[in-house]
Amino acid sequence: MIAQSWADVVETVLSSPVHTDTHFEKAALPPPESSGFVRSIGELKGQLADWRMPLQDKRGIHAVEFEGEYSAHWDNKDPTVDWVGHLFEDAFHWVIVIGAIAILAVAGVVWYIWSRSKSNE
Repeated sequence: MIAQSWADVVETVLSSPVHTDTHFEKAALPPPESSGFVRSIGELKGQLADWRMPLQDKRGIHAVEFEGEYSAHWDNKDPTVDWVGHLFEDAFHWVIVIGAIAILAVAGVVWYIWSRSKSNE
């Protein structure tokens, strides 16, 4: 899709359901930072950069920069404003991954302590 400004991108993205990626030609747009976007991190997809712009209602626009295009969507919570809310509402799979790692770490510590106590008997 061709957009002439980031305001056009925001309008188009907000008219779609949450997390629905829309693609925009990179050559037609100015640099994201010129329109209030800040560099961010995101899941690795072969992108050059991730950009975010918080909205007044805590939602946020997430633009992912690739070689010749941007992919953009909106999130329920912008992580630059409410990262815990973003984690639980927009990236819950990371809550599951972090929880699984924590459980495995605790199980490893418990197993280590238990095995050391058995070897000292």
